[in-house]
Formats: sequence, structure tokens, C-alpha cells
Amino acid sequence: MDLLRNLGSAAASSLLQKSGITLPYSLGSKVTEYDGKSIWNLYDATKKDDSSVVSVFHFDASASNRHLVPFAKNALKKLRTTRHPDILKFLDVVEQGDSIWIMTERIRPLRSVLFSWDNGTAKAKEKNKAREEWTIWGLHRVAISLAFLNDTCASSHGNISIDSIFLSPSGEWRLGGLETLSSTKDENPILFTIGQQLPRPLDVSSPEVKKSGWNALKESPSGVCDAYALGILMHCVFNLTNEPPQTVHPPHSAPTASSRGSIPTEIFPLFKKLLNPSAKPRLSCQAFLDIGMGVKAGVDGAPGRFFVDNHLVKVCSQLEGFPLASDGEKLEFLKTLKESASSFPPEFAIHRLIPALIASFEHG
Repeated sequence: MDLLRNLGSAAASSLLQKSGITLPYSLGSKVTEYDGKSIWNLYDATKKDDSSVVSVFHFDASASNRHLVPFAKNALKKLRTTRHPDILKFLDVVEQGDSIWIMTERIRPLRSVLFSWDNGTAKAKEKNKAREEWTIWGLHRVAISLAFLNDTCASSHGNISIDSIFLSPSGEWRLGGLETLSSTKDENPILFTIGQQLPRPLDVSSPEVKKSGWNALKESPSGVCDAYALGILMHCVFNLTNEPPQTVHPPHSAPTASSRGSIPTEIFPLFKKLLNPSAKPRLSCQAFLDIGMGVKAGVDGAPGRFFVDNHLVKVCSQLEGFPLASDGEKLEFLKTLKESASSFPPEFAIHRLIPALIASFEHG
């Protein structure tokens, strides 16, 4: 694996030397587990000015993939202009012709981390519970970002899958894959015009798209295709599978209880609503988020609160309000952290929890 990584980095470095491009970072290893998952090659890198670690997405047009240039250009445009804490953070870009190098915060593909969970130990039950907590926390962030894109930006992502989600150093999920992000207000919305040309490792298109093409979405509310893809994503991340649920195939029969797998029981009714084959009654990403946060608990046969009661979601919420909390509230929060510290993913404690607490005390 190290040999493959080094060969990928060497090939990119050779390409840079031939092109005469000067980048504001030094390329490191190629992230080979991301090969073939999108139109981009992904590299670890280090900024030259301050030695901080970053990631670099590279697209280079050749005769065989020149038709993909519009998708790369759209991803760059949307990443530059769409700012949200749960969307991949854009830092810089270098363009030369049809070669694009996008620098972002350091990330890892979700796929490589998710499928590395070891369930074959004596503590498998504990590990599965921790993975479920972490997965619900991640889906919470994805739902927030999709609600923002669909409602605030009146846009459809159109490319939601396990390969469009990445992890920050703290283990927080970031939404990427903006190649087809489009609004009906765009001059030539790429999703509705040539969306079918984007290669996708997993077909996440909704029934109305399968029937009439991506152009059919122009007449539907923003995000109906994203809600359907969110349901497929849930099936994949909870069940650790690359295969979509059977309901995506005609005649799109409703998921049965036996097909739930490892999807939590409190979420399964909403999973079925997200995969409604009819666009109009399909549950939206915002409605899914609201039910999970307890805003509409009990709606659509789901008890709700699966987000707001999640340990990591609660800690992040309290962490954001920590600077303004009273001394009593701070002590209670710190006591809770001490009692549950062993349940946190190590990267979350190192890169998110501890820095936030230190910054709060320094300015408090």
C-alpha cells in the first residue's frame, strides 16, 4: 500500500514539474483507497508557508475524460462559494488549463474509516454500540448540511453517497462531492442538463430520475433526490455494505422489517419514508432532521430525538455553548466529560474537545 501511495505521489510530482505549475503546498502520499470513487485524485499535502497539513483534490483532463471538465469546474465553483461548517472547507486552488488542484482542510474518505471497524473481538457489542453512536452523530451533520443546501440555498446536491463524505481530523463528517450541486436559479444547472454523465460507483438516483432522467427534478422541490440518496446512505453506513437496499429496484416495494439490518429501530420508519418511490410524499432532509432533534417527535411513526439524545451530538451542542455557560453549568459539563471520556473517539477528544476547552478557558 505504501508503495502505491508513493508511486501516486511521484507521478503527480512529475506531472507538476512538466507543467511548470507552482503549488503553495508540498504533495505527500496519494490516498489510494479513494481511487476510482470520483473524478478526482486525492492527496495528503503540507502547506509551504506554515507546514500545516491539508488535502488536495486533483483533476486533469485527458482525451478520455474531457467530458468531465464541467463537473470539476462546478465542484470548484460551489466549494468556493458554499460556506458551511459541515461542508468540506475550501482553502485554495491552482488552475492551469483543464488541470485543477483544490486545497482543502485535511480529510480522510469516510469509506476507508467506516469499513475498518473490527467487530471480531470479545468487545464486539461495545464496539458496535460505539459505531452506532458515531454513525448517528455523522448522519446528524450530513442532514444539517443537506437541509442547508436544499432549503437555504434552494439547491440539490445530486451526488450523495458514502464516497462524497469525508472525515476531519476530529472525526467529524464533512460533505463534499459537489460536482452536480445545482439550483434552478443557476444559468445552466449541471445536474438537470448533464447529470447522467457523472460516473458514480453506486447508483443513488431516485425513481423519478430513473424513469425520466435528471431533468425531471426541475419540476420537483429542491432536494427530493437528496432525501432518497440519504436513505440509501443510511443503509450503507449502518450495514457496512456497498450494495443499495432492494427497494431501489423496480417496482420499489417498501422496505420490510427483515431488511432493516443494523439500522436502529427508532430510525427505520424514517428510512422507509426517505425511500418513498413518489417524490411528493417523500420525507425531506429537513423533516428528517427535525424529527431526530425532537422538533416533530412522534411524526411518521418515529419516536424522534435520536439525534438530540445522541451522546456526541449533546457534547458538541454543550461545547458550543460552554463559553456562555454559568460556572455551575460548566462544572456539571466537565463532570459529565470525565465520567464518559472513555466513550469518545480519540481523534474527537484530541482535535475537537480539548482545543475547544483550552480556548474557552484562555478567553474566559
